[in-house]
Amino acid sequence: MKDLTYPIIRFSLSSLKDWRNEAFITELLQSINKFGKDFIPQNYDRFQALKRKYNPEDISEVVDLFMNRETLACIQDSSIPSIDGSLLMEKRRGHKISYNISWKKSNIVGFNSFSMRIDINFLLKSQTNFRTALELFKEIISITEPIRGIIVNENIPGAFGEAENLRVIHPELHWINLFGKPYIELFGRDKLLSAPCYHVEELNKDVIALQLTENPFEPIPEEDRRLVKQHLGEEAFVSDGFTYRYNEIEKKKTKVPDFDFSEVMFDSNLPIEQLKITNMYNK
Repeated sequence: MKDLTYPIIRFSLSSLKDWRNEAFITELLQSINKFGKDFIPQNYDRFQALKRKYNPEDISEVVDLFMNRETLACIQDSSIPSIDGSLLMEKRRGHKISYNISWKKSNIVGFNSFSMRIDINFLLKSQTNFRTALELFKEIISITEPIRGIIVNENIPGAFGEAENLRVIHPELHWINLFGKPYIELFGRDKLLSAPCYHVEELNKDVIALQLTENPFEPIPEEDRRLVKQHLGEEAFVSDGFTYRYNEIEKKKTKVPDFDFSEVMFDSNLPIEQLKITNMYNK
C-alpha cells in the first residue's frame, strides 16, 4: 500500500479512575518502556513543543511533571476548585508515535483521557508491528480501567476530531470500540457479547471490545454500524453525521450509563456542575 495522506492510527480511551496517582503513571510508563525502542518516546513535556529528553532508565522527572506537583503545592490554601495534569510524549525519528495522557479533578466533571497515535506506515511494515501495538494497548487498558475507548484510522473521512460528550450520548462507532463497566451495565454483558460484528472479545471482566470490520484501512460500511446500534439500542448512539450537540440542544431522549464521577471530583461534598452549551449543534 502506498503512503497515506494522514497516516495515523489512533488508540484512545476515557476513564473515571483517579489518575492523580504516582503508582499509576509509573506503571503506565514502565509498560510503554518494556515494549522497546519502537514505542519508547524521545521527548516529553506538558505542552508543545516537547523539549525535554525522555530517559526510560529514569522516569522520575516525567512522573513529577504528570503529577503537576508545582501547581498542587501552590493551591494548598487556594479556593481554586480544579486541578489537572497532563503529559505529551513523542517519538519522532524513524517512525512517529505520540502519547497524550491527561487527568483532571473538578466538579465540572469530565473523563481522564489517553491517546496513542502511531504512523500507519510503520504498522503496515509487518504484522508483528501491528500485533505489538495492539498488545501494548491491551496492557494500557488493564492499567487505565477505561469506560470507553476506540481504535480508529484517522485517514478515513469522518474519523478525526469529532465532538463528543458521553454524558449526553455515545459517539460514532469506529473500527474497534471498547465498552467499559458502565456500558456493560447499561447494555448487558450478553447483549454486547452477541453484537453482530466481525469480532467480539472480552478483554477482562470490565471491558468488552467490538471490532466492526476485519480491516482498519478501509471505510466502515454504514450498514455495519447500523446493525450494532440496532442490536444495542439506537437511542444510545449518535446518528450518522451528527455529534452530541444535536441531541443535547434538541433535548432528544438518549440512553446513557449512570457514571460514577467520585474519583475525578475535586470535592465530593459539593454538587456536580455542568457546562452550559449555547452554540448550535454541528452536523
